Amino acid sequence: QLRTRLPPPRSASAHNAMVFSRGYRKFYITGFLGIALIIVGVFSDKIVNKIVNDKVQQELVLTPGTKGTSTWMDPTNSLPINYGLYLYNVTNPDEVENGGTPNVEQVGPFMYREDRKKFNVSWVENESEIQFEHETKYIFDEELSATGEDTVITALNLPLLGIGQMLKQQGIIERIGLTIVMNAMRSERLFVRKTARELLWGYKDPLFQLVHLLKKEIPEIQSLQKNGSVDDATRYSRIVTGKNDMGSYMFYREWDGVNNLTFWGDQYANMINGTDGTQFPPELARDASQVPVFVDVLYRSVTLDHVGDVEVEDIKLREFRLTPELLDSAEKNPANEAFFSYGPSGVLNITSAVGAPIFISKPHFLDGDPVYREKVTGLDPDRAAHDTFLDIEPITGVVMNAHKRLQINFHAEPVPFVMSATKITPAVVPVFWADEGARITPQLASQFRSEVYKPLHLAYIGRICVLCLGSLLVVLAVGLYARKRRRAGQKGPAADLVKDTNGRGEMQYLLDSSDEFPPAK
Repeated sequence: QLRTRLPPPRSASAHNAMVFSRGYRKFYITGFLGIALIIVGVFSDKIVNKIVNDKVQQELVLTPGTKGTSTWMDPTNSLPINYGLYLYNVTNPDEVENGGTPNVEQVGPFMYREDRKKFNVSWVENESEIQFEHETKYIFDEELSATGEDTVITALNLPLLGIGQMLKQQGIIERIGLTIVMNAMRSERLFVRKTARELLWGYKDPLFQLVHLLKKEIPEIQSLQKNGSVDDATRYSRIVTGKNDMGSYMFYREWDGVNNLTFWGDQYANMINGTDGTQFPPELARDASQVPVFVDVLYRSVTLDHVGDVEVEDIKLREFRLTPELLDSAEKNPANEAFFSYGPSGVLNITSAVGAPIFISKPHFLDGDPVYREKVTGLDPDRAAHDTFLDIEPITGVVMNAHKRLQINFHAEPVPFVMSATKITPAVVPVFWADEGARITPQLASQFRSEVYKPLHLAYIGRICVLCLGSLLVVLAVGLYARKRRRAGQKGPAADLVKDTNGRGEMQYLLDSSDEFPPAK
């Protein structure tokens, strides 16, 4: 006869402790998988970003054979650079010689394509630095230019004024010799009429040729620009390759053969700090509120401030502009006393660097003291057309859209040794301004998006899918748990009794509390 043994009813705690039932196993497995997927989704973003950043840095490092080295050696082959020059034509030269206010009109642009090259390249310090020389050639682009290089311009006679200023600083013997030369050239006028080509790229000046006989450092040819001969190339420079220090990637260690300048008034002002403005360390480009640049035509380092974000060719860029305090007077910004900024704000005095009274400003004296536009009429500053900016891609640190806009001015004042310059009114007279611009091409932008953005975009989609699936599994696990708890509460512990399955005719508790209680026999 079949014997039936009913065990005593289980307590609620014993019932809840049976966590390894079939139903609860589903809950734990589903919940564990959901939480694991959520964790993977949360941290995958950082993992993928690190993989992409490491790949980018490997290609940027300036070591033999890398893509970064190839681009750096011949930068204009991958990112075309246009160079626009605007000359100022003086419309009232006779009035100016008699003390009148100069009136100028802008002529241009004269557009050129840049061809930059590095040569005599060698790696030093275990490839942590690279040493090189460089040159830039300019090829006239008639289609992009507003007028031809044969356009005649009335401009200041810079050789005449320059030598006149030089006389003030010479000793007695040299002054006598130079005065004799000046007297021999009494027919020289304060203004010259030359073609744009002559003014920009050079012409033989009779006065310079005579003075060259006395002072060999004075060139026979007068030019506003230099165009790519090896003689015009700078001496060697040295920058950081990024092999051991990506945080200083492409920072200058030496420029033109020196690691510190000697033109300015203190050690800080003479520091060579920053890159050449075409590339920055990725970490700096991504996070910094300022970036440092060494500007060779200014003979100094400058900083640019982050002013906002822009988008070019569907690429997100961080925009930086020149720090406003850069051209402040020493009275307004005492730190600029080291740069001899003793006059009104708006210009940088580079006389100590070039040996002539040359002042650099933004075009049309943008952000300059109004006094400059009162002493020279015909100027119309426009921030959109005349300000300098760099748009930097934050993942690679590459500058993908930029305009460097600077104006060259001559501080004209009466020169007793020059007959035509004895009556002029002192003024900082603009000579020309340059706009060096580059913008990533649609083809290069497409290549960048494919190589950098596409992996990140696919990873983002995958991350969202993983997070959604993980969240769904967690919700499903919670639902399973709630369902089991609800059914267990409805049936109670007695519902866990089933038929004997141990072969001895005894009724046992099953682990699955959802089974029905068997009928009595």
